[in-house]
Formats: sequence, C-alpha cells, structure tokens
Amino acid sequence: MGYNSSRDQWLIAESKATHINAATEQLGNTVESLLRMHPEAKIELRLFLDAKNFDLLKSGGEVYGWRMSAQGYLGWIDWETKQWVDMLIQGLKITVQRAP
Repeated sequence: MGYNSSRDQWLIAESKATHINAATEQLGNTVESLLRMHPEAKIELRLFLDAKNFDLLKSGGEVYGWRMSAQGYLGWIDWETKQWVDMLIQGLKITVQRAP
C-alpha cells in the first residue's frame, strides 16, 4: 500500500500466482481498514499475477473462474445471464497486471 501525494490517491496491491480469491479478500480487508481511517480516500486497486496466469487471462482464458476484461479489470462471466461482471470492492474495480 502506498500514497501518491501528487495524485492524492492510495494504491493498494496484492501479488498472487493463482490465489486470486485470497488476493481479493486481502484487498478488501485493506480497503476497509483504510476507509475507516480516511473515509474520503481515493483508492486504486491492483492485482499482480505471474506471467503464466496473466498471459492466460489476457488471451481470454480463465484462472479458477476469474477473467480479465479488455480494459484490464478482474471479473467473471455470469453464466446465467452471459454477462461480464466486474469484481468490485467498495465500488472499486481491480486492475490486473503482470508481476515484475
């Protein structure tokens, strides 16, 4: 977690190979804690994945049901409605990136 004073924005990030559920849970816990201290905080969320899983998501594949939108956000397909669903934490989308 870090704060960018020039953008007045917090960055919360998690790095996981395939444990996306655990990563989203940890992101959620961190967001809740930050918002308790700074209710008006501007927050950006990122999930870093290893190259194999990032490339799989980027090519339209899935990792345990998780997918990545064309815009780079984490989500899934609701198979009943056939609609894309963004994974939201406190209304925030999660950007998926390749781990350095």
